[in-house]
Amino acid sequence: MSHGNKKKHAFTIKIFVAVFGAFMLLVDPFGEKESVIRMMSNIETNGKPDIQGNADEESKPLMHTFYHHVGGEKDMLNVWKDLWSEAGFETKILTLDDAKQHPYFEEMEKSVKPLFGESYNAMCYYRWLAMATTGGGWMSDYDTLPTNYPLHLHEELPNNGKFTAHDQHIPDLMSGTESEWTRVAKLLVEAIPRIPANINPKSDMHSLLVLLHESENKNSGKNNGIIFSRKTQAGFPYKSARQVDCGLIETAWAIHLSHSDTASAWDNGLFPIENFEGQASHHRAEAAKILWGDIMEQCQRSN
Repeated sequence: MSHGNKKKHAFTIKIFVAVFGAFMLLVDPFGEKESVIRMMSNIETNGKPDIQGNADEESKPLMHTFYHHVGGEKDMLNVWKDLWSEAGFETKILTLDDAKQHPYFEEMEKSVKPLFGESYNAMCYYRWLAMATTGGGWMSDYDTLPTNYPLHLHEELPNNGKFTAHDQHIPDLMSGTESEWTRVAKLLVEAIPRIPANINPKSDMHSLLVLLHESENKNSGKNNGIIFSRKTQAGFPYKSARQVDCGLIETAWAIHLSHSDTASAWDNGLFPIENFEGQASHHRAEAAKILWGDIMEQCQRSN
């Protein structure tokens, strides 16, 4: 169906719903009012809903992140929101309160709290349940920023909604349906005892690494159904001072500016801020905005 025909089709449906709604209000002005209004507000205008169930023809892709004040960087969170919004996304920030609504939360807490208390690494486990509670979809770390993300992917989740880690075992960009987020959250908790004893902390990243190794080992007898791919770029993609390697940007959906990659960029003369006090990682937000500007100026983006 052409774009023009879609609009005509949507308009026809809206007229039908409006007439039907008016009729139902006359028949039962109290019992049906709420459901009619809800039906009218959820009417499809583009033939199919987006990943959150919204069906607005002008709807934007929705990217989630998780934030809790323990070890958090509010300035980096604000940059995350601004840059994903500038790239054409709606953004939603999930919290511990979202995770606590999940029926598996108390069970997860029994395994996670003795290890981490209420620390950052505990929150990294709880965020998986927050995503399931909100209905699934896309999630990125708040230090993961868009580069060449295909906007059309919001129309249908990759791999038919099967859980996909888009940076191998690094949980910085992930997608999946609501049930898949719950399923993998449980797998992560179950994998904690299988993390090698010499690896600490027993973070969600190391649990995911266990699942990656098991999925690669055909003799393990474990088929966890997780799809591992690599669509992100680690660190500041400069080939020299303030000169972006646009080849990396063309193939990456996002960049992950972790603390360790930030320190590495400083050590290698690739951090975009020359003079500052303290550690380079304390200036990630400012550096991220400079990097974004350099990418916009120097590189063409497909979306």
